[in-house]
Amino acid sequence: MLGGGGYTHPDRGRLSLRVGTTGGNELREAQQEILAEQLAIAGVEIVVDNVDGDEYFLAQPFATEALLASVTKGAQGDPGLWDIAQFACAGGPWPGANSDNYLSGRSSNPYAFANVDFDAKVPTCDAMLDNVERAACYNDLDRYLTTLEKGPDGLVVIPITQKPSFYGYASSVLSGAGIASDADAAGPLANVVDFSFK
Repeated sequence: MLGGGGYTHPDRGRLSLRVGTTGGNELREAQQEILAEQLAIAGVEIVVDNVDGDEYFLAQPFATEALLASVTKGAQGDPGLWDIAQFACAGGPWPGANSDNYLSGRSSNPYAFANVDFDAKVPTCDAMLDNVERAACYNDLDRYLTTLEKGPDGLVVIPITQKPSFYGYASSVLSGAGIASDADAAGPLANVVDFSFK
């Protein structure tokens, strides 16, 4: 039902979701603020529950009880450890660098996503040499994960933003270019702090 504060369930009330990430990451924390503001319009409450550093992943989405809950679809384990895990799929220049994280049975797949058609398509996409065909193939793979078009077990990942990182180098003024692939300090030019000036 839609009321003054957005959508609420007639019996359960307002939807409240926990979002967590690696605490201290300014960019992700700013994204959480934006997420909370935007979802509040629909009446969804966002509770920020960050854990400092990489410990977040072990404490929440990759915790033994959370993984067990995912694999058993909530029948065992603790499904309440996390609702939204905010992280970056940062890969190399190869466009399908993260596809294998979603293959059935992978330890890097805490969502317990399993789809035999997706599993079969990943190596097909990886083997394509034509850039246009490969892009179309990977875009089709994305639909397994980010929509329900390919089956009822999809929609396990919701892309929030894209954050390109630019690496500039001017040999006239720099003796070395820094690389900060995750850009934890926020922004596409965060790696400028790593530049070595002549």
